[in-house]
Amino acid sequence: VKPQLSDVQFDTPPIVGPGVTVRKAWDIMLNHNVQMIAVADEDCKLVGVLNVSDIAEHDMRSAYDGLYVEATAFNLASALEGQMISQTDDWEIISGPLHISTDDVGYMNNDLCGGSVLIAGNQKGIVEAAIKANVRCLVLCQVDSGTDIHNSASAAGNLCVISTHYDPYRASRMISHAVPVSNLMRTDDIISFHIDDFLDDVRSTMLKNRAPSYPVLDAEDRVLGTVARFHLLNHSRKKVILVDHNEMSQSVPGLEQAELLEIIDHHRIADLQTKSAVYFRGEPVGSTTTLIASLYFENGVTPSRSMAGLMVAGIISDTVIFKSPTCTEKDKRMAYRMVQLSGIDIDQLGEEMFSAAVSTENSTPEALLMRDFKELKIGARRVGIGQVTCMSYDSLEHMHGELLEGMEKVKKNRNCDFVLLMLTQIIDAGTLLLYVGEGAEELLTRAFTGQELKSAEHYIILPGVMSRKKQVVPNISAVLD
Repeated sequence: VKPQLSDVQFDTPPIVGPGVTVRKAWDIMLNHNVQMIAVADEDCKLVGVLNVSDIAEHDMRSAYDGLYVEATAFNLASALEGQMISQTDDWEIISGPLHISTDDVGYMNNDLCGGSVLIAGNQKGIVEAAIKANVRCLVLCQVDSGTDIHNSASAAGNLCVISTHYDPYRASRMISHAVPVSNLMRTDDIISFHIDDFLDDVRSTMLKNRAPSYPVLDAEDRVLGTVARFHLLNHSRKKVILVDHNEMSQSVPGLEQAELLEIIDHHRIADLQTKSAVYFRGEPVGSTTTLIASLYFENGVTPSRSMAGLMVAGIISDTVIFKSPTCTEKDKRMAYRMVQLSGIDIDQLGEEMFSAAVSTENSTPEALLMRDFKELKIGARRVGIGQVTCMSYDSLEHMHGELLEGMEKVKKNRNCDFVLLMLTQIIDAGTLLLYVGEGAEELLTRAFTGQELKSAEHYIILPGVMSRKKQVVPNISAVLD
């Protein structure tokens, strides 16, 4: 539950395609107050990015080196806020160097102006001179409609003629922004983030780079928006309610960065600290599901048939069909209230559940070990305790060796001092406790005085022991503390 990019209010300006003009991209940046926009294909997949600095560099290069225009007639007219007065197709590509005409059109010739985009004013004979010099596109600045020049332009044949209200200087600047963003955008070494990335990782990457903004993508690499450093200063925290545990080591990673709202539990109160007062519901019952069921009725909500069935399963799972020493009358009472709502047969459901729990067809030894595994900090030691409940632990006798190997791996990977696995049987209430860890034999001999310990096979038989939290953890804690 660490904060992710999904918890940040990042920018979501419109996404542009490669053919959009620089002028349109600049308008988007201004209107949405962003330093960068993402360029995507028709499937919204990222193909490039355009920064303010890219536009500034383009303008500076145009000032020093001159501008070579390459844009559609439509985009040229749009950038100039002008009107097409010749019979030119909107999507015809206009390309060539940019020139500005002087007062005298006599200087114009094919060598100087051929194939160019020419900016001119209200000069007599400019259209004819442009045609003669093989000009590619003529931009008429501040020329009133209905004049001889306009009339000549409308019959200019292959010459593209655009009329604009801009003066020649501004027209030249606007034309530089008529080119598509594909001419300016960066396509290599683009740093982007995904919506589910953790903010810690995003910050780390941003510190190593100097880009003003970065694209944000979804799980299918479609563009969602852009994120900058300042967005990370303010983000919402995940809202969390802890159920059936209250220890940091047993909780989800990143809990310290989340907003803890409530704790609903039936275990010991351990090491968890909260930044402010929270609702805490802790009762010594056999199952946290009993507390959840109570909350339904306390709030005047009737569980659905399927939810009631799930809660029956939760209660009989935790209380081992009411045989666990942790089971209380409240557990039984709440379970039977849920039976009335669900119509479930408790004995039949319990037998099916616990038979399925130890099925090895689709479970590896490590999966069985980790199915109900808890890590506890007791004194200076770290203890991992798993529990598998079955009809009879003899059904798992053939797996003892594989289970011990899996426990050794878990001990090493999780840096535990001891790893224990309770094979708890229902038929004849009791537990076969497998163990690994240096000093585990001495620990268990002292914790369970008088019980049979098989050191060669790494297990101890504990008759009548059904509960990890009430019969195993307290005994171990008494020795280690």
